[in-house]
Amino acid sequence: MDAGELVPDDVILGLIRKVLSSTEAAGGYLLDGFPRTVAQARGLKDILDEADQQLDAVVNLSVDDGEILRRLSSRRVCEDCGAIVRPETDKDLCAKCGGRLLTRPDDRLDTVRRRLEVYREETEPVLDWYRESNTGVLDIPGLGSVEQVQERILTGLAS
Repeated sequence: MDAGELVPDDVILGLIRKVLSSTEAAGGYLLDGFPRTVAQARGLKDILDEADQQLDAVVNLSVDDGEILRRLSSRRVCEDCGAIVRPETDKDLCAKCGGRLLTRPDDRLDTVRRRLEVYREETEPVLDWYRESNTGVLDIPGLGSVEQVQERILTGLAS
């Protein structure tokens, strides 16, 4: 993961199977960042078929590469409290606890660029796979405030 590569399919599918069969998922669930490959999408379909379930929708948040690079390369994590922040200034201290802010290894610029390459190669085809299987794919612009993006998602899901 630190190098921008994906977790092996068998590992992630085992985790998904376990979570989806738990009581925590009984009332519904949201899978964030999964599936990331067509093989994982097929594996998820098998898991859902066994449980006589189906996906309601696939939400694709669209953000251009430049914005992704800016967002992730500016993200910091506090080494003490674990808060994830985007410092507004050049300060290297957490506003919550005063701990030192660090760049996560997977947020280094070279790693983010590699993650985008992996996305284009392995994850983007998942959207085509879902479109071909008649699963509703909602393409939602990911720019704007959290509230604006949330409203777009909720509106898309309601339709």
